[in-house]
Amino acid sequence: MKKFSKVLAVLVIMLLGLTSTGVRAYADPTPTPTTPPTPGTDSQYAVETGESITFKKYLISQLGQVVPDLEFVYKISAGAGQAPGAKAEIPESWSYGGQTFDNQPDADNYAMSFIEPNDPTNPTEWTFEGQPYSSLQGAEDAAKQAVSHQPYVPAVEGLFEIVAGLEPEKVTVGTASFTDTDDKYPSVQTGDTVVLDEGEVYQKKVVTIDFSQVEFKEPGVYRYLLTEQEITGQTRLTYDTQRDRAEPKVRVIDVYVVDDGTGTLVIDKTTVLHEVASEIKTTEQLGSKDPNAVVAKAWKLDGVPTEYASYDHSPYVAADETSEESRNAARKQAEADRISLREKIHDDILTENDKIANLVDKENTAKGAWDDASSTAGIPALQTAYDNAKAARVSLQEQLTQLQGELAATTDPAEITRLRGLIDKLVAEGTPAPEGSIAEAQAVEDAAKDALDAAKRNVDALELDYENKKAAREAQESRVADLQALYNRLGPDCIKEIQWRLSDKSDGYVNEIAPVYDLQFHKKVTGNQGSRDKYFEFTVTIEGLAPNQLVTIGTNDGTISNFTPAPTKTAATTYEATAMKEANSVDEDTKWKYDGGEFDTEQAANDAAVAGEIAKRVDDTAGTTGKWIYDGNQYDTEQDAIDAATAAAPSKVVAPLPGQQLKADASGKIKHSFYLKHDEFVRLLDIKKDVTYTVTEVEEDYAKAEFTDKKAYTTTSPEIVELNSAIDLETDQTKKQALIEKRDAMLAKEHTDATSGTLNENKFTGYTNTRNGILPTGVAVVAGAGLAMLGIGMAGMYFFNKRKEEDEDEDDE
Repeated sequence: MKKFSKVLAVLVIMLLGLTSTGVRAYADPTPTPTTPPTPGTDSQYAVETGESITFKKYLISQLGQVVPDLEFVYKISAGAGQAPGAKAEIPESWSYGGQTFDNQPDADNYAMSFIEPNDPTNPTEWTFEGQPYSSLQGAEDAAKQAVSHQPYVPAVEGLFEIVAGLEPEKVTVGTASFTDTDDKYPSVQTGDTVVLDEGEVYQKKVVTIDFSQVEFKEPGVYRYLLTEQEITGQTRLTYDTQRDRAEPKVRVIDVYVVDDGTGTLVIDKTTVLHEVASEIKTTEQLGSKDPNAVVAKAWKLDGVPTEYASYDHSPYVAADETSEESRNAARKQAEADRISLREKIHDDILTENDKIANLVDKENTAKGAWDDASSTAGIPALQTAYDNAKAARVSLQEQLTQLQGELAATTDPAEITRLRGLIDKLVAEGTPAPEGSIAEAQAVEDAAKDALDAAKRNVDALELDYENKKAAREAQESRVADLQALYNRLGPDCIKEIQWRLSDKSDGYVNEIAPVYDLQFHKKVTGNQGSRDKYFEFTVTIEGLAPNQLVTIGTNDGTISNFTPAPTKTAATTYEATAMKEANSVDEDTKWKYDGGEFDTEQAANDAAVAGEIAKRVDDTAGTTGKWIYDGNQYDTEQDAIDAATAAAPSKVVAPLPGQQLKADASGKIKHSFYLKHDEFVRLLDIKKDVTYTVTEVEEDYAKAEFTDKKAYTTTSPEIVELNSAIDLETDQTKKQALIEKRDAMLAKEHTDATSGTLNENKFTGYTNTRNGILPTGVAVVAGAGLAMLGIGMAGMYFFNKRKEEDEDEDDE
């Protein structure tokens, strides 16, 4: 029967192959088992050796900083499974302005409420979304066109089943080892996702995860957890610094095991790391291979306007997902679109606020017109005038009635004539009696009534205009509130959520070595009486270090430090040579170390290491291995293990640091004096961030000023050497130019930092001392004696000649 089934399966496959030409069949994803499959012999699939995947390990340090030898190791374990989820449908809807409706008429009416007439009492033009229309029908049609329709989407998406990773103990993971000699990059290289701050560089390693020993028996998604182990004793190391969502040191690996079409199971090429154990949506393809399925839920937020909800995720579907460069491009596209979306919503809020401001102006104008009309139209006065006119007419009418009664009652011809004349004048138009005619009174009454009615109609129209503009303003404010709520959801928390979902695929880990900085102080002497041989006493104080911490003094080779280790007293120096030498040649690290202990000689440390390492051997001859074990290695005899421990002991001894060091006291404070002469400087290396420092100088008979014009960096400074190396290797001309500009700016930097403060960058400070002597004016002292003798001689000759002339004159007489 089993053979018949296999033959039948082959025939079905052949039949499908024959009928595939010109016909494409679409089917639901192949269902996966609800319980984790276990390796066995019942699988119909061929056994496949499996494949390997890789990830990157980034290590960030400061420019010019020495990176210690580090080895990062990893542990892999089974992740938690996920049951399949029910599929959901999306109902049909209509929306406009952030509001969603379940029928089109309501949506149309809402959109049309934003139509504005140019004149509420006599409109000749209508405006919708800033566009004018010559007819109300045209504006209404535009409003209806602006309504978005979201059709009904049948139930096609749900949660995909995830199976806990099989046989994690058979998965092997490489290590990532770093040394200071590894390449350091001051700018991000193509394909890398690390982010660098100013003054940072990074190193990179690629680590392999090998699944070749795991036997997968069925297709499916298998979840593993990859954990980076913490390195003991490295207090300056920060783990996973650039992953907001990831649990520190943990990555999720979803291994997609698929049938390659030949009945052989293979690990799909799209298997990568994820930041967290997230849901996987089912689609026509397998699991989260379709980024649209992964991020769809993130974009479908309640109340999101259509232009934001119907988001195109196609840029993130890399054509070749095995290409790291394409995945990196997708991440960058996601980030760019994330920012663009946030800015679009923000700009729309600003636009809507501008509309509101415009509507407020219109509303205020309408309100002012209404108020002015109500107060200046004189409706009460018009009402009084109308009432008076009406009363006047009524009075005349009553007079007419009285006259007509008198006429009917009299028989006197003369009286009849008089009464008829009065009656004619009273009713005649244009021939008013002294008290006015009824016709004129009626005209006055009608005019007063018309003025009153017109005033009332004008005020009512202005009131209606005001109410309409007020309603329009309130509608716009409601839209802004909706947009603001959306913006609040999309930033900053939800923006990060969406960015994370779009770039959930991780290429590895980013660790940082906490920055350390250098403190350099420099001496300069100027002035015509300043001695460049004189030594000045500097005292540096540093607080906030770890107890007993060592701080290295830069080497005296003219590149990192340049001062005399054993100064000799000069004629201008007031300090004794012995004191100066004791200060400048300090070395606080003179001990050899092993396992927390310190020893005066290397031999003593080696002896302690031999004894300590031998003590670490383990007797497992009666255990599972039947061997002696030392440092994870197995040996047949105890002597072999002892020999291995003895041979390894010297490598466990830590020698004193070369050069000179200052040692902090139990409170983490260093206070030490140096003696420096002109153009000498001391640089203290690798001091942790945020310690406080003070550099003072003993007063002398020189004018003292902070700072010097000493260059902070030279062409041989480690930072400059490192930058020059990166410039030589950089092939991207834009990046190369940026590095050149950075280097030139550093070389131009001079000592401008204060002599006290907080260490949060490399500090370059110091003192300039100036001594000038002012010489007396007139004949210079140096040539004074010779000039005086010359003057005396010339005066003598003058008087001798004068006397001779006088004697000759006397002889002539």
